[in-house]
Amino acid sequence: MNRTRRAAWPETAFTLIELLIVVAILAILAAVAVPNFLEAQTRSKVSREMNDMRAIASALEAYHVDYGEYPPHGELIFNASGAFVEHNYPATKAGVFTVEYLPAPRVTTPIAYISTVPEDIMLKEEFQVDESLSGLYKRYGYIQSDQMMYIFLSPGKPEALRAKAHLIPLTYGGWRLYGAGPDGDKARDTKTNVPYDPTNGTISDGDIIRSQRMPVMNLTVDE
Repeated sequence: MNRTRRAAWPETAFTLIELLIVVAILAILAAVAVPNFLEAQTRSKVSREMNDMRAIASALEAYHVDYGEYPPHGELIFNASGAFVEHNYPATKAGVFTVEYLPAPRVTTPIAYISTVPEDIMLKEEFQVDESLSGLYKRYGYIQSDQMMYIFLSPGKPEALRAKAHLIPLTYGGWRLYGAGPDGDKARDTKTNVPYDPTNGTISDGDIIRSQRMPVMNLTVDE
């Protein structure tokens, strides 16, 4: 006697409408989850930049205790199209397209005020720089206030800069640090009074700036 074998699964399947509903639900969930994930990543990186700057700040203050001054900054100078123009250490010039940096030997050897000078994790390579200088470019920006004041007062500088010279140490104290922030570029925002502010959006324009006088800055005065 022949017996009809029953299928191990239901003979009915999802209809096209049901599949479309499932796909739509998944798309909605993805649209909600992905931006939240990206924002969480951005907040984490911003916190990392602030922590790096805090470590550098501690190293600078320890250096000052031993030497009675802060280390001078170096500079990489670019033109408006992003091409490398000049490298000076110690810095002798300033400008909107200048990237200042902290010289590692001053704070890492012979006394390790900090083990290594950290690199800016949010920096995008906006400027074209020679491979031999890329390590300097990738560091957090660092400006020694007295040095920048003397640069502003040097012969040939515009009167507008000379007038700002004495405001630099008064505004920032002995030094200033700046990082790229979520937009990935640095230096230009610092020089044009655009500090990063998360209330403008987690991923928004502006540099993350810290100075001796203000751990979190919402105002800058510079070139």
